[in-house]
Amino acid sequence: MGSRGTYASPQRYTKEEYETIGHIYGVKIVQGKGKVHDEPEYSKTSDIYVFQNRDGSFKSLRVYDEKTKRVKLEIAYHIEPSINKGNRKDKVLHYHEYTNEFYRQPARNLSNRPDLIKKYSHLWDGFKNEKW
Repeated sequence: MGSRGTYASPQRYTKEEYETIGHIYGVKIVQGKGKVHDEPEYSKTSDIYVFQNRDGSFKSLRVYDEKTKRVKLEIAYHIEPSINKGNRKDKVLHYHEYTNEFYRQPARNLSNRPDLIKKYSHLWDGFKNEKW
């Protein structure tokens, strides 16, 4: 896995800041080492990762382009007032798509994308989240 920081040059990535803590359906479940970490923008070792919070709950899932190794889709569970009627208290399951320039599209409610739910929900089901 790469880092959220610099992408040095093709096939060269910064020091790993994550550790694998398990697997779900063959996909690595990872957690940041040390302090809080954002998910990396690149991945050199896998096309998909599941990120877990320290309390064991689902944080996010990122899908990386197999050629460029850049993030192309993120499904996350956290507070997102822009799609939750301004609510800054409750978490919501949502997704972001990324452009080739790392521009993260605005959050969208995952319930509007049954194709993504069908394809990826097995990777977040079973985590100890309060509610979906």
